[in-house]
Amino acid sequence: MDNLNWKLEKVKSLDDEVKQLHPLLLALFNAMTQLKHVYYTQGNREAGADFVLVRSDDLLGQDDYVGVIVKSKPIRQDHDDVNRQIKECTLAPRPIENGKKNVFLSEVWVVTSKDITRNAQDFLHLEYKTTKIKFIDGATLTRLIDKHFPSYWDHLDASLGKYINDQKALVESLEVALRLLPPQAERLQIDHYIQRLPERAKLNFLAKTSKPVTLLDELKRRRFVFIEGGMGAGKSELLRSTVLKLCEKEQINQHRMVPYFTSYRDLVANKEYKSGELLTSLRALIGDDAKSIAIFVDGFDEIQGPIQDKVDDICRFANSLNERDDVRLIVSSRDIGEAILGETISKSFDKYIMCPLTYGAVVSVVQSICDNGGVSAKLRDDLHRSPLMRALPRTPLSAILLGTLLKENINELPSTLPELYSKYVELVLGRWDIKKGNGSEKEYETIQRLTAMIATHMLDHDLTSMSLAEVKAMFQTYLDERKTGQSLGRMLEGFTSRSELVSFNSETEQIMFRHRTFAEYFYAHALLMLKGKDAPVENPFAPERHGIEYFYLGLVRDSPERIKQLSSWVPRDMAEEFIKLCNFGSFLMAAYQTPYSVLEEALYKSFKDVAVHYVGVVRGEKRDWLSNLPELQLLSFFTFLVKRSYSYEFFKPALLEAKLQVELDCGLDEEQSVVLIFLLDAVLASLNDANAFKSLVDRHDANLSWAIRLGIKYSAQEVSFINSATTYMERKIKKSLKGNIGMSHYIEQLESTPLLERKDLAGWRDDEGSAK
Repeated sequence: MDNLNWKLEKVKSLDDEVKQLHPLLLALFNAMTQLKHVYYTQGNREAGADFVLVRSDDLLGQDDYVGVIVKSKPIRQDHDDVNRQIKECTLAPRPIENGKKNVFLSEVWVVTSKDITRNAQDFLHLEYKTTKIKFIDGATLTRLIDKHFPSYWDHLDASLGKYINDQKALVESLEVALRLLPPQAERLQIDHYIQRLPERAKLNFLAKTSKPVTLLDELKRRRFVFIEGGMGAGKSELLRSTVLKLCEKEQINQHRMVPYFTSYRDLVANKEYKSGELLTSLRALIGDDAKSIAIFVDGFDEIQGPIQDKVDDICRFANSLNERDDVRLIVSSRDIGEAILGETISKSFDKYIMCPLTYGAVVSVVQSICDNGGVSAKLRDDLHRSPLMRALPRTPLSAILLGTLLKENINELPSTLPELYSKYVELVLGRWDIKKGNGSEKEYETIQRLTAMIATHMLDHDLTSMSLAEVKAMFQTYLDERKTGQSLGRMLEGFTSRSELVSFNSETEQIMFRHRTFAEYFYAHALLMLKGKDAPVENPFAPERHGIEYFYLGLVRDSPERIKQLSSWVPRDMAEEFIKLCNFGSFLMAAYQTPYSVLEEALYKSFKDVAVHYVGVVRGEKRDWLSNLPELQLLSFFTFLVKRSYSYEFFKPALLEAKLQVELDCGLDEEQSVVLIFLLDAVLASLNDANAFKSLVDRHDANLSWAIRLGIKYSAQEVSFINSATTYMERKIKKSLKGNIGMSHYIEQLESTPLLERKDLAGWRDDEGSAK
């Protein structure tokens, strides 16, 4: 059977007019771009026509109205039912637009999935000489489906085909609007991988690292997936690319799963979500109960509001789906803080992180963009030696921005991520064209200020897009107030044409930034323009604000007073406390031109705060969710955070200075001092400092708790670090455990018994008389 024959047979097999043929025609007509509106009128409102189509007459600038009569049986000359329906179509006007408008039908289509005899066509033409009638039999219908609705052949029914088409169109439109790769690298595909965070992964030294996997593969095994990643890590691209794969016929057949893509912003605004009817609505649209639904929710962190409320909401949704095995839920977010994830999200989701790109992948992205750019060999060598390659997050966004800059043969590499953004913005806004003798400095500065103004308005009002009319009005007000003599039209065109930064949908006339970090960068730039280097500090560790603070520091670079303010800033809640701990190192690196002594002081205070917090929880003086952790897991958790934030060569002198400062700090007791030195040494060991842990063991051995002793052992093993201190500690632990059942039991409690449940073991001493 050839290609056309099997399709024709499939059409001819549609025997149920209402349940099979009508849904197909509804999807087909909606896919025909020449039709302005499609009204389904079958039933009491039929009056002869199952559908009424509105078609535009471009020549006369008017609308034509077509009545469609549908049959699932062969049509012959004696088909009285068709005769009656055509007559009804020609007799009286019919209401459309919910009765607001009455129209006369100027044309009638007779459609069947079977055959229409020549005699039947001739008879009806003669019977209704003044009526324009067209006949669409099974063969004609097959050709129309091929032309306008080809995805129908991939699926068993029209509803599923239309649904997949709509999902694919939605995500592809977002891909066009948000894709950052320049035209010469459009074909480059960046493979995104995720890594599972096992339960309490950050709470165990030497926790096994899971292998990188694709999201599509994990959906075979996991039903509730929460994916974390930093700015520009590719979270949204991962979700969109997975949805597009699930729109492919082969994937649908293999996984028996169909996707539903939405942003969290749109989800919470959805009336059906609020009423609990979302799944019912999706099932009606899909029309195939045999397929499971994968709900993809992007940008969980990108709307304003208390984090706990959002976490409670998405977990409530996940829990409501728990009893159903036909639904999966996938959520993407920036890191919102272990204080929330550890207690709530992990109970409802399997947690994953975005894998960083390998250095080879970063180079591949850069090379793909630069292939035709004539990048000098010297600059490529500089790139490999540059501190940027060590400090730069290995994310798709960073690689794309860097590749774009290198293609333009810049003379100097940026030192930090904010500097990378600055140079990229200069490129796309035209600053380098001015240096080459093209363009106007005045126009560049105006476009830059207007872009910053739009970014500020959008983030302050929690918007993801603005209408062209709103942007135009803001531009007009700005130009009127300043009398710069610049043309509104030219400025507006200059803004919307910066396709590397913003996306303009000419159909909906909506404008949006291609990536949230661009809006955050320009917001920070607006702060610098309006307030200078002394902009007020406003909730710098709130989830929606810390990105802005980071870019502001990167623009100012030299900001000693602000660093002091941030160092002393008291977070409003536990979530902000962990955001501060996770991001403060990045803040200090962004402000790298600040006097290093100020950065040293800020780093010391950050580590001191962690040590004091840890000791307070262990002693029971501070009660929070961390009290539910065993002591060794608590130590592992804080060690993980400081290493992630400060394991950079840039901080090595400050870490060494901090170790000296601990010994002189009269505000710390012995236990706090020991913990603080351990945390500093754990980071120094990851930086391969030969003296890590030596002074800790030499000066404080008698006062080391067993949690700290084990921490030294495990921290060293984690980074394959060996020196005399770690070797000594390894032997000491081994000797103390040999044949000592009590000690083994105690270690087990350190590793597995929550602090709130553990008995007071303060009097425990090892076999050498040392306190616990």
